[in-house]
Amino acid sequence: MAIPFAENSTEQWTVELIKNSQLRQAVLVNVEQAGLSKMQQATRNIITET
Repeated sequence: MAIPFAENSTEQWTVELIKNSQLRQAVLVNVEQAGLSKMQQATRNIITET
């Protein structure tokens, strides 16, 4: 990640850092939910097969 050299560079960099961590958190949540729905689907498949 590039650090911008503006007058308010520290503040701007902090804002970018927060945005990045929020984005990362959102991605992790989506991945987790996708994983859970796949597991639920697999469980349903097993239940219907037996």
